[in-house]
Amino acid sequence: MSQLAPSAPRTSAPIEPFPRLIFLIHAVSILAVAAFALAEQNAAILVAALAASLVAWLLVDHRQGIAVPRILINLAVLTAAVNFFFQAFYGDSEEMLVTLGHFMIFIMLTKLFESKNPRDVAQIFGLSLLVVVTAGIFATSAGFATIVACYLLAALYALILLPIHLDTRTAWRARLLPAAALTSPGRTRAYRDLRRTTFVCGIVLLLVAFAVFLITPRSNGQAFVSPWNPAATFETGYTNTVRLYSDETLAEYDAVVMQ
Repeated sequence: MSQLAPSAPRTSAPIEPFPRLIFLIHAVSILAVAAFALAEQNAAILVAALAASLVAWLLVDHRQGIAVPRILINLAVLTAAVNFFFQAFYGDSEEMLVTLGHFMIFIMLTKLFESKNPRDVAQIFGLSLLVVVTAGIFATSAGFATIVACYLLAALYALILLPIHLDTRTAWRARLLPAAALTSPGRTRAYRDLRRTTFVCGIVLLLVAFAVFLITPRSNGQAFVSPWNPAATFETGYTNTVRLYSDETLAEYDAVVMQ
């Protein structure tokens, strides 16, 4: 009678220690926060994110640390949600995008303190993408574009590496792959080829995105988010106040301005 192979791990099982992938998860999170901090012109949020990532690395991800109890994480997220709804209903409506971005950043950083399973990693990448998209609504600088390009390359490499790592560990536990294959020189060459492929694909994607940006006509369609854009300004041809300088006086003007 043939022996059945062990079943594949569930998505709720924590990912086995893999420093390369864990580093990419933290890097993607920090790059997303850096993009938002640059768009908001708020360096404090980037410093706080760096500190939280470092603590999470030392506490959870370094040498199989201990994850923070889920009850504490849920309480922190609940507190942030209450604060977000309070700001949304009673705060300044022009700061809605900033408040939403802070809320998503907080949730993303709390996910770093958990024992990361594939579902958690997918949530971190999804939240980081939403943070970058939110920042892109009111950021147009070259520095922001550079950070987004680095973010896309890191996220692409991590998303390619994650299923390869999971499938390799599953095959090894099912005795379909020798243990030597996990530490062989061929694995080093495979990672080198994977990095090269990711870099080439990322450059091609950036070129295509740049071409689409140049070809696509711009209009006033982005104005639908302007009430929540802190960088948006509105000007008309009229003003309610007139300021005169010390050497100026009002005088009657006889010219016809309208017929």
